[in-house]
Amino acid sequence: MMKALLAGVLLVLINTYGTAQEHDERDSLRYYHNSISVVPQYLFRQAIRIDWEKPIVRGKQLHRLTISPYWYAGNSNRYSFSGIPSSVTRPDDYGETRVDGFGLEVLDKYTLRFLEQKPSKFYLAFGLGYHRVTLDYVNYEPTPFAENGSTLFRYGFVDQQETINSLEVIGLIGMKIFSRHNILFLDVFAGPIIKRSWINTESVAPLAHQEVRDHGFDGVTYRVGVGIGAVIF
Repeated sequence: MMKALLAGVLLVLINTYGTAQEHDERDSLRYYHNSISVVPQYLFRQAIRIDWEKPIVRGKQLHRLTISPYWYAGNSNRYSFSGIPSSVTRPDDYGETRVDGFGLEVLDKYTLRFLEQKPSKFYLAFGLGYHRVTLDYVNYEPTPFAENGSTLFRYGFVDQQETINSLEVIGLIGMKIFSRHNILFLDVFAGPIIKRSWINTESVAPLAHQEVRDHGFDGVTYRVGVGIGAVIF
C-alpha cells in the first residue's frame, strides 16, 4: 500500500514538474525569444513591411524592441485628376503613379499582465517612424511658354515628381495569438498615429494628399493591421 502511494505521489510530482517545465518553455518561447513577421496589408500601399522583435527584460517587466523597415516599390492609381476636358487625349500612362522609397519604425512593446502577474497576450506599443517616398506621375497643369517676349501659360501633360518626408508618433494596443506549439503567431494591432509630412515638388498643381491613405497625409490617422510571423531563436 505504501509503495503504491509513494509511486502515485512520484507520478504526480513528475507530471507537475513536466507540465511546469513545458509551461516555462512555452513562456520562454513566447516572451524571451526573437521573432520576425510580415504585415501583408502594406502591399496595398506598394510597400513591404518586416517586423523584427527582440525581447528586452527589465526585472519583471517584459518589453520587446520592434524594428520595422519598409520598402516602397510599385504603381498606384490612387492619384487621379478631375477637370480635364473630354476632348483632351490622355497619355497611356496617365493615372499611374510610380511609388519608390523606404521607411523605418521603432516601437517599444510592453507586455500586459493578468491579475496573477502572468504575462498576457496583450501589449501596448509606443514609438516613432520615418518614411521617405517618391511619387512619379503625369500631371495636367499649366506650363509656361514664351510668345512675343511675354511669358504665357497653357495646359498640358507634364512629368512630375514629389518627394515626401514623413514623421510619425505611434501608439498601439495589440494582441499576439500563438499557434499550439508557440512557433507561429498572428499579431493584431490598432491605434492612433500622429503624422507630419513635408512635400517637395516643382509642380504648380501638386497632389492633394487629403485622404488618410495618401502617402503625404498630414494629421491624425488610425492604424489597424495584422502581422503573420514566427519565433526564430
